[in-house]
Amino acid sequence: MDRMAGLPMDSGPSPVSSDAISSPDDDNWNLESITFPEQFAWGSATAAYQIEGGWDADGKGPSVWDTFTHQGGDRVFKNQTGDVACGSYTLWEEDLKCIKQLGLTHYRFSLSWSRLLPDGMTGFINQKGNCSFKIETCAALIQGYCCSLA
Repeated sequence: MDRMAGLPMDSGPSPVSSDAISSPDDDNWNLESITFPEQFAWGSATAAYQIEGGWDADGKGPSVWDTFTHQGGDRVFKNQTGDVACGSYTLWEEDLKCIKQLGLTHYRFSLSWSRLLPDGMTGFINQKGNCSFKIETCAALIQGYCCSLA
């Protein structure tokens, strides 16, 4: 079983038959006619660099992407960086509220290694960047929000 998705890796035939779904280009295609089994697990996933922000907060070291995007030039569209992103590093409790509002039962998130190990070595673990508190709090809150979690 794939624990990240909460579903068996080979779940057999899809509960929604291909005959029931038309191409989006088909004039008769209707999203409201698609149904999912009652036990269907809705989830979401995020990636640290794309949502965290706080690129230099609490002792975080530079990541490869921080270095790459801060060099400027034509490397990245409109010289954008992940410095602010969605601000999830500080707004993670708001993220949990969104999880509840959306009725998700699964959530996969990643942590920035350069936040945990700012010098890239294991000799120094950044306690401010040590997300174990957030992980434990998130797990407890998600358990409370997502009644289907086992």
